[in-house]
Amino acid sequence: MVLKNILNAGERALDAAKFALEYGEASLNETVIKLAVTGLSRSGKTVFITSMIQNLLALGDQKNTLPELTKRLMQDGQTRLIDVKILAAGAEQIPRFDFKSKLALLESDKPEWPSPTDDLATISLMMTLKRPDSGVNAALKRLGQTDHRIKLEILDYPGEWLLDLPILSQSYGDWARATLDLMRSEPRSQAFEEFIRYTRESITADGKPDEALMRKAHLLYKRGLTECREKHGLQFLQPGRFVCPGPKGADIPFLWFFPIDTEGRTPRAETTAELLARRFESYKEYVRREFFDTYFAEFNRQILLVDVLTALYKGRSIFKDTEMAIEEIAKGLATQKIAKLAVAATKADHVPPRSRDNLASLAEDLTESAFRGRPNKNDIFHAIASIDSTEPTVVTRGDRQVVAVTGKIDGQMRPYDVGEVPSKMPESDYFDYQLFSLPGFEPRRFDPKIQYIKNIGIDKVLDTMVGDSL
Repeated sequence: MVLKNILNAGERALDAAKFALEYGEASLNETVIKLAVTGLSRSGKTVFITSMIQNLLALGDQKNTLPELTKRLMQDGQTRLIDVKILAAGAEQIPRFDFKSKLALLESDKPEWPSPTDDLATISLMMTLKRPDSGVNAALKRLGQTDHRIKLEILDYPGEWLLDLPILSQSYGDWARATLDLMRSEPRSQAFEEFIRYTRESITADGKPDEALMRKAHLLYKRGLTECREKHGLQFLQPGRFVCPGPKGADIPFLWFFPIDTEGRTPRAETTAELLARRFESYKEYVRREFFDTYFAEFNRQILLVDVLTALYKGRSIFKDTEMAIEEIAKGLATQKIAKLAVAATKADHVPPRSRDNLASLAEDLTESAFRGRPNKNDIFHAIASIDSTEPTVVTRGDRQVVAVTGKIDGQMRPYDVGEVPSKMPESDYFDYQLFSLPGFEPRRFDPKIQYIKNIGIDKVLDTMVGDSL
């Protein structure tokens, strides 16, 4: 028995030693980067993540798909990058980003844009590279530690959920009053017309709660939010989970709330307003527990995709709404420990090359006041296209020729002069004229033989995010 105990103790000591060695090796030779990617509705984050992963894999196959990273990795005329691979799923508690199925849509004979995700998703890549011959890396190489690994953990999440961050510091009365104020302007007043009429006629804040009436009011409020997004293209929609609920849906009682005017008073017990306020507080607790204090808090590098072009195309009210949504997102991000932030204006392939600097500058001007309070200067603004689906061309505008783009629409290549992209926030009268059009180009087919998706600017975004670790 004594011998057996000695042997068991020895095995435990050996296991502990092995764990210590593995942990020490990982801490010495592995850098973990936690990168979150988000964007408001239809900003293109699903296709962005798909293209980013595919291009990183192609970079690992020695294709110069991401020039900025290639420059970072060059030493004595040779790349230090050894390999890039997707890691197998581990014990994650959130869905896996289905990279292969989304890539298959782009590989098909008639490529399709991947469907947007409406929930959390995660995937991890491992980059293995030789250490550079400088600084502490040179000393580690002399000790036999020649290779370094970078584990890139990617979190995909709906930008609509970020709009809930400011709600966490609001009372029900404050939120309801601000939301009702917004409903007074077009196009919201149109989208919420039935909700406003129904609550005015059927709901009394100080009355006893009626579940059937309250449930209908909640559904009408959600319908109004959906119409704001689908019909009018509005982005500032709260609560975010009412338009993007995730897999748990909305059939949970604490979600059945809506704004009602409490006239600045604390709701009395056992009234409609008091029940709505309790549900509102329960919602805040839920989103804090299920997202902000758990998954989101772990990620310290953030890519925010912004569809500036669509906001321009849809006019003054939509552009102003997009600005307001970004300001609210910035308030939320300001409460998080985000070391690096990249803001990327998408659909850069919709405008000719010389207009892309204007697009990045407009995105910066649109978000400058929102992110002004950030403590560091690592925020960089980009113009990107996850898939470059166009080619430059020349068209006639009036009596002169201008550079435009040509892309595929309904299976046919067509030239488009989308108009002038301002480099700064446009003056109010800009929207009095039809200066901008926005075609819906089909994705360029991804040819597996080439082994990378042609894109614009993803290399610069990645350099902002991971360049310091390469």
